[in-house]
Amino acid sequence: MHYENPQVPHEVNVSRESELGSFFKLIATFGAILTAAFVVIYLAVKFFAPFIPYSVETALTENFSSVLQEELNSMERKAVYELRQLASNLAKSMNAPPDMPLHVNIIKSGEQNAFASLGGYVFVTSGLLNAVESENGLAMVLAHEIAHVKNRDPIISAAGSATFSFMTAVVFGSDMSFFENTVIAATHSSFSKSQEAKADKDALLALKNYYGHTFGAEEFFVKSIKNDKFALKFLSSHPQIKERIEAILYTQKSDLQKELKPLSKAILNIKNIQE
Repeated sequence: MHYENPQVPHEVNVSRESELGSFFKLIATFGAILTAAFVVIYLAVKFFAPFIPYSVETALTENFSSVLQEELNSMERKAVYELRQLASNLAKSMNAPPDMPLHVNIIKSGEQNAFASLGGYVFVTSGLLNAVESENGLAMVLAHEIAHVKNRDPIISAAGSATFSFMTAVVFGSDMSFFENTVIAATHSSFSKSQEAKADKDALLALKNYYGHTFGAEEFFVKSIKNDKFALKFLSSHPQIKERIEAILYTQKSDLQKELKPLSKAILNIKNIQE
């Protein structure tokens, strides 16, 4: 009787190289699924962020409100009062929600800058007040930041940052104090080109409703672009200045009234001290 060893099927004799290949494919697949999940979660959070109640923003910034404000003298407090009155009128002109918080404050800094943050905080530097020549020019910058609050841009930015920080903490086991870091980061966040364009559009509409025209809206931006060192911080967080000036000037083609409103006495006092 003749015996022969049967041939072993190829799939039974798996090489070490094949095992490693399968392992790396598994890792790659897991990584792709994890990345896709993170992207979906990130985009979903940013999509639903505008629906978060303003009260949540207020609660998030409650512990930081004292940090975000400075000690001001009596003259500066008068200027803050004037700014808040103007901001309130501009917010009404852009049909801001009645429950939208709005806290306008002055930061004593030579930088010409303004920015919006969580909880309805809008900050204007004393340097910017020194740079504007009319209330209309100031109103454009102020209305632009109010529009960011109205459009929920700070909470969208903060939600995206918090989600990214949370996912990083989960994967790498880093510090989970991302909420505190997110609130602080949102105070200095910049917004996308589309967010900036929308804020400009809403601000121009507010000026049109409040003053009857948009003349003077380009004032600060034109002054900025004429000097490379002027308002450097503002320009870095508010890009596409030339395009924005062109958009502002375009809105003025249909305007007839050109009278600009002078700055209030309180704002002029700050200008006179710094000049």
